[in-house]
Amino acid sequence: MISKKTSSSLIRVISVAIFITLSNYGYQYLFSSPLVQAACLLITVAVILAVITKSITTDTAPNPTANSSSINAFNKAGKNISNKVSELAINSAEISFFLDKLSADISKSSHDVNRLAASTEQMSANGKQINEHAALASEQLKL
Repeated sequence: MISKKTSSSLIRVISVAIFITLSNYGYQYLFSSPLVQAACLLITVAVILAVITKSITTDTAPNPTANSSSINAFNKAGKNISNKVSELAINSAEISFFLDKLSADISKSSHDVNRLAASTEQMSANGKQINEHAALASEQLKL
């Protein structure tokens, strides 16, 4: 059977996961840039981790009978998770920035291709006109 402390922790973890998911969903509608979305999500996760860490240390600090090695293990695990989440958020922001830049470059390339196509059509029309003038000049020389 699950202990009261374990079920409380499980409920807390599920609540945090749902909150982070809903926050991310909201950020997608509030901000068009994935970079801003990732930054907001990183801030949200950092604040939640700070609150949870503060809560855990407050809950465990007054209890002198608690096993300090298990507290240290939880603190280590929490710091490890925090570091991994930070790395993930930073990597997500970098990928988002890269994709934004790639999208802008593709848009610029598209604009350049359109200009090149228009120039090619103009050159073709000029070539036709030159051929027509050359044919007229040739006919006039025959007369």
